[in-house]
Amino acid sequence: MNVFCRMIFIWKKTEILNSIGMAQAITDRDRAQISLSYHCVSLTDLYWVKESCEDISYEKINLYDHSLNEAIVQLSLRGKPMTVTNQELLASKICQCFDFRQVKYREGFYDGQKVTESKIITSKQYSIVSRMAFEIYAQNHDLNVLDECLRIDNETYYGMNILDYLVGNIDRHPENWGFVIDNQTNAYISLYPIMDFNQSFGSYDTIEGANCQTVYPNRKSQREAAIEAVRNIGLHQIKDIDGALFEDKIEWKKMFSGDWKN
Repeated sequence: MNVFCRMIFIWKKTEILNSIGMAQAITDRDRAQISLSYHCVSLTDLYWVKESCEDISYEKINLYDHSLNEAIVQLSLRGKPMTVTNQELLASKICQCFDFRQVKYREGFYDGQKVTESKIITSKQYSIVSRMAFEIYAQNHDLNVLDECLRIDNETYYGMNILDYLVGNIDRHPENWGFVIDNQTNAYISLYPIMDFNQSFGSYDTIEGANCQTVYPNRKSQREAAIEAVRNIGLHQIKDIDGALFEDKIEWKKMFSGDWKN
């Protein structure tokens, strides 16, 4: 994987650069230098780098056993506005009314501020790779990405299309979903839990929703993709959706009711 992508939000918070002696102007070379200075460790997978003469091991620097220093913690957490995303919290509450593998979001606090938090989905045993990155692997092995999704984990794939439509999620680009990798075998074993709902309720201006990004290169609206999903696996609803969840979001509640009935 490109080292420029190793540290989450590395390019987004320029004041952090001062703490590690970097200039304010960020180039690809700057980003690479920052990542390399922390050995390109991440919570996405187990890959890392070191100088050929450097006396260091993964056990000494991995993020599952060790915390990043405060500068990088601030960078990763504050790279985006460090506040509660109300859309994500509401969307997650709605999604939890359905029995699909998903990341569950809740309100938390960091440094005295409200944040949206969830449990980590990777470990020393399991990594994740985005659909975008998997596309390269698929092309090199004559595989069809959508066929592989349905072969190994049709429940999560179809569930993702159902939930995205119901909550109007417009941010399901190919780096917001993908595959779980077994680090022992390097085999992809499932899709990773459905996650990232901070752009929900963005397609609530039409009953069809937005274009469904997960069916690419095919073309379907989110509604069409959701209907196809329900036909294939059912709805998997496990509890009623309390209208009180919407609080003062009256328009969202009305549109959700429209989606639900259709």
